Amino acid sequence: MTKCKARAFIFSGRSDPIWFLNEQQKNKLIMLWEGFDPANAQVHIESKLGYRGVSMICPDYGEFFAYGRYVRRMINNRIEWRVDDKKLFEQFLLSTAPEGLLPPEIFNT
Repeated sequence: MTKCKARAFIFSGRSDPIWFLNEQQKNKLIMLWEGFDPANAQVHIESKLGYRGVSMICPDYGEFFAYGRYVRRMINNRIEWRVDDKKLFEQFLLSTAPEGLLPPEIFNT
């Protein structure tokens, strides 16, 4: 079993926080992804300071990036976007961070 790694993009002058997911957390995130509808067009995420999204990298499932209403998956040189109107993927992935690792204001995004 290969561990999946999560990362919150929040800092611009130092390393972003990284943590590992357990099997149950990974499975829930994959299940959420599979339930989302495809996005109809290419999505553009604007660059800004502060919180800029969260990612999950799983060797067998690819790299996921969630911010706002969208989740992107990159696997085998292919990119796919899906719509997550309720931000379920992003919020659940943020909730898997060990207590105290992330600033509390992130959970209000």
